[in-house]
Amino acid sequence: MINVTKQRITFDAIKKYERISDKKKLQYLNDQKKFIKLCFFSSMSGSFLLGIICLFAAIFNTEYFVMFMFLCSIFILTGVILAVTIIIKLRAPNKILILNKLKKVLKRTYRSMSYHEICRHKPYVKQHSSMCKDIEKLNSQYLFDRITCREHRYNEHLNNKRQFDNFNYDNWIFSLMDKSPNFFENFQKIYEKNAKEYNEYSAKYSTLNDFKEEIDIEDLDIEYEIFNYIEREIFFESKLPEIERPSIYLKISYTSPAGRNHYSDSHIFTYFDLLRLVNKKKERDEELIAELRYNEFLLERKQDEKNARVLAMQEKRNKERKLKELEKLEKQLLAKEQELNEKEKDFLEATKEHMYTSKVLNQQELNNNLEKASSLTEKFRLLRKKFDDGEITYEEYKCKRKELM
Repeated sequence: MINVTKQRITFDAIKKYERISDKKKLQYLNDQKKFIKLCFFSSMSGSFLLGIICLFAAIFNTEYFVMFMFLCSIFILTGVILAVTIIIKLRAPNKILILNKLKKVLKRTYRSMSYHEICRHKPYVKQHSSMCKDIEKLNSQYLFDRITCREHRYNEHLNNKRQFDNFNYDNWIFSLMDKSPNFFENFQKIYEKNAKEYNEYSAKYSTLNDFKEEIDIEDLDIEYEIFNYIEREIFFESKLPEIERPSIYLKISYTSPAGRNHYSDSHIFTYFDLLRLVNKKKERDEELIAELRYNEFLLERKQDEKNARVLAMQEKRNKERKLKELEKLEKQLLAKEQELNEKEKDFLEATKEHMYTSKVLNQQELNNNLEKASSLTEKFRLLRKKFDDGEITYEEYKCKRKELM
């Protein structure tokens, strides 16, 4: 029920008179005249009837003749006054009659506008309001991500009072970022996208406030005031709520083992706090990655140096081994050379009286054979074979060997 003053009802009646059509005015005029006729004719008829009854009572009851005649005159006079009033009211200007009817209608309407009555008429209004249909159509076109764009609530129950006293909220949120990377990577993008779409939606929604005029619903079975009230209520309550910035609410608590002491604290990470902390986490991760890469570089460098040292040691060992082999080979050659010297001496002694000497050898043939040899090893082998076969002397072998070397 809506309580309004008489001045408000009078003002609304005048405004309503200006809005309604001539057809509706004529209907209100006829209703008002019927009401006047019905009320005053009923009252007038009752007054005349009571006057006639009092007249008959005075005639048949002489003891109370004066009293009944007095009452008779009063009732008849009242009937006359009512008859005159009917004539005066019916002869009043049509606008006054219509306004009086409108005041009664508005008063009755405001009294009937309860919560139950509004709910009862709301489906009817939605059915006959093009604006409500447009609102439903627009709302169905937008689907916002309110799972991400909301306040996310967490509770942490700590194990001891020390953890409670030393609790670090930033470290907790960094840990949560590792557990829920998808949320922290996308919440800003999701919010900005939804906020942009909501601004578009809000701009379109504001253009839908096309409320029905009274002249448009005169044929409906509902008073305009009720229709307009419900239509406006639907318009303001049907708009989708604004997009909430993502935030995180954290409550920490600790209860002593005996349950005697309980401690709690809370903190809200706003949307801008989350943006700041995400950037801070990225910087920390980048620094950690850079440090890891630098450590890997140092390890690789140390490993390369170690490999180089190992390779150098291997080369050194190979050189030493080859030197040892060369020394061994040199010793063997010296021993062989001494043995050959001894054999040559024995050979010279044995062939001293013979015509066969080293000068007889065909030096040119030896040189040709050595030049035809493909490698130095082959030349040494050929030269040694000539010496072993006694075709050249030891001095010739030694001299030719030095040339080859």
